[in-house]
Amino acid sequence: MGVFAANAQGACTYTNERWQGIYGLTREQSLGDGWVAVLHPDDRASVLDQWQQTAALDVEFDMEFRLLRADGQTLCVHLCARRNLASCVGVTSYVGCVEDVTQQHATRAQLAVSEQRLRRLYESTPAMLHSIDLQGRLLTVTGQWLDTLGYTREEVIGQPMTDFLTGASRAYAQFSLSRLFAEGRCDNVAYEMVCKNGRVIDVLVSAVLERDADGQPLRSMSAVRDITGQVRAERALSNERVRLASIIEGTCASTWEWNVQTGETRFNERWASIIGYTLDDLAPISIQTWWDRAHPDDVQRSQHLLNKHFAVELPRYDCAARMQHRAGHWVWVLDRGRVLTWTPDRKPEWMFGTHTDITALKRQEDALRNC
Repeated sequence: MGVFAANAQGACTYTNERWQGIYGLTREQSLGDGWVAVLHPDDRASVLDQWQQTAALDVEFDMEFRLLRADGQTLCVHLCARRNLASCVGVTSYVGCVEDVTQQHATRAQLAVSEQRLRRLYESTPAMLHSIDLQGRLLTVTGQWLDTLGYTREEVIGQPMTDFLTGASRAYAQFSLSRLFAEGRCDNVAYEMVCKNGRVIDVLVSAVLERDADGQPLRSMSAVRDITGQVRAERALSNERVRLASIIEGTCASTWEWNVQTGETRFNERWASIIGYTLDDLAPISIQTWWDRAHPDDVQRSQHLLNKHFAVELPRYDCAARMQHRAGHWVWVLDRGRVLTWTPDRKPEWMFGTHTDITALKRQEDALRNC
């Protein structure tokens, strides 16, 4: 640590060896105002002005500035000085110290550059990310976050995150934030966010809590995934399923699903009721349940048509066949279906179809033939 003493005009009356080493001056050169010549030209005026204010206002001098030594080396130094209360009456003098902070300054500069680089990387990452403080205000957002919602950075930074949620999501967010700060993380929390143009998007938010060295919460870092397309597709699929179920229920159609490779089958209750059973009566159910109740004279023809469909020679399977009713008589069904999924090696996998009871129609056809 360099130590010095100076008068009110800044002329040094004492310097130690460390001070002399920092400034690159000999003891003789260091006394008086020789140190002024070592001040970096770009900093000299501000340093001298600060010293004058220190003397005039009787305040402490505390400043970082640069030195340009005779050997051409530039150093950053931190100088502190205050009035020497032990000086003689009527004489104002100052004592102080100077520290070489070149390395610290360089480290801070490198950290600042790294921070800027990381901020640019963060803001340009192709993902919706944001961070909030303990009051729920937005601290940072990525460009993707802004692009998706249609805002500018100035419009969102410092605003409560909940301002960008629908009313229903805003109410739930208070609970989610409390849980985040209590547990340190949350995963896939569903929210509805409001874009600047009023459009509502569905998102999943996952967040982790950042803490300081003492374990106290600082801020949260969140990743936001836009699932609007997925949610809408699921809603459309759900509506379609309801519609198809209503059609099946309204037309009294029986349905079947068959995994050609494993033999697994799924029938609805109507399928079983056509032949006088319930699904529980037929359990355990497999494709053998079907074949065991098919008329022997129809099995070969049915299998032939299935094979032609599996070979893609027929666009669908379509066969009128008989099945034995629980009461012992035969019921005519129109069996229709189609393979909708195939294995990687192009073998038929899942086949879907319907059974329609055409017994009455067959009886009419027999009656007309016998007329």
